[in-house]
Amino acid sequence: MGNFRPGKEADFTVLDFTATETLARRTEVAKDFTERLFALMILGDERSVAATYAQGLLVHDRDNGPALT
Repeated sequence: MGNFRPGKEADFTVLDFTATETLARRTEVAKDFTERLFALMILGDERSVAATYAQGLLVHDRDNGPALT
């Protein structure tokens, strides 16, 4: 736990800071990563989730739908 090394199990989400035009414009001018996260928190929605992994396996891919059934 705590890293992405092979053989480890992990749950994580891949976020897209350019998922919408408004979000992309705001994060483009952010001064640091904290501002980018704030913009994502305020302007992001389900379109900002590019992928989700559970126990290291892809379970959702925004472009291709559910990966596991």
